[in-house]
Amino acid sequence: MKKLFVPYYGLIVVLGLLIALNALIFQGSLIKFDEVFILLLIMVGMSEGVFYFFTHHMTVTLSCSIAIFGAAMLPFSSVIILVLALTVLGRLGGYLRKDYKTWIDMKWLFNVATYVILARVAAFAFYIVDFKFLSGIDQFIVLATVCVVHNLLNVFITYTVISLNTGANAFKNFDVSGFFTFSFYNIMFASLLWFGYLSYGVLGLSFMAIMIVPLQRSIVMQSRSEEIAQQLSEDPLTHAKNRRCFEDAIYEKLDKQMSFSLLFLDLDRFKSINDTYGHLTGDEILVDFVAKIKTFLRQGDYIFRYGGDEFCILTYDTNYGAILYELLKKNGEHFCMETSDDEIKYDFTMSIIHYDGLSRDSYRNIMQKADKAMYQRKQAV
Repeated sequence: MKKLFVPYYGLIVVLGLLIALNALIFQGSLIKFDEVFILLLIMVGMSEGVFYFFTHHMTVTLSCSIAIFGAAMLPFSSVIILVLALTVLGRLGGYLRKDYKTWIDMKWLFNVATYVILARVAAFAFYIVDFKFLSGIDQFIVLATVCVVHNLLNVFITYTVISLNTGANAFKNFDVSGFFTFSFYNIMFASLLWFGYLSYGVLGLSFMAIMIVPLQRSIVMQSRSEEIAQQLSEDPLTHAKNRRCFEDAIYEKLDKQMSFSLLFLDLDRFKSINDTYGHLTGDEILVDFVAKIKTFLRQGDYIFRYGGDEFCILTYDTNYGAILYELLKKNGEHFCMETSDDEIKYDFTMSIIHYDGLSRDSYRNIMQKADKAMYQRKQAV
């Protein structure tokens, strides 16, 4: 697969640049710096500014929506100017944040080419359906369809280049919920721009711009708050919940007298694994362990990294807690990690306690019971 990376990468760059040059050379005379074009340029600047100042969350940038709206409204040569403006401003934002060391490189050219190709597809779709002369509901349907196709094509181009570069199937990591979120915002922003202009011309478009950019900022801030909350509750290595989150969950269940099962898991001879294979391999085993455990959990059940090689699982259903304990004990022999040179098998010891929610108990007592049960399990091995 990696042998195809350079030809594919080069093909996208060459195709995108040829489309852009063709539009600028043969349609350059159609570029008009009228109110709509200038307003869209200003919106691109504001959108990229909000995007790079607050977060890198790609589902909230307005630039794709502006490019799609421009493809429906403007000559394609004008759309190319918008694309160049948003990519240059995006590069500037990344440079100021020190994400990039140079202004122009192949990655930037690839991004420019991808935007150009996507804009060309959108413009062609609007042209073949004679978009401006459709009824309002038909325009919305076409606009929504173009946004979804635009995003699907973007996913295909991007994930293909990642797959070819890494030699692994990147499409396995496709985030369906993220895709629909991205599509929703694209459809919403592009539709607001179009119907604002359709109803009140440049004044309506200006009003939508005034309304949408602060809306984008609010969405970004909410998204950033969610990202920060996730970072505070998640172990960065294994992506299990962290100990602080575990303690909060136990305290909440005890305060509300909610029943639960607590499984305490401890990897056996983990120091020996680190000494034999190295700490990096040890980290990979921790990640592999959590990933395998998660396949047994239901929605609402969580695994927490309690510390080092110790993990806890909370289930809201004590019956399933007992079932899960037996499932993990039965499948424990299948816990191994394959490396390029070896297959490393690792074992773990478990204990389990149940809280019925009927009696008053404390966090300290719960953990002492779990520790005692674990000690008894270790002694029995």
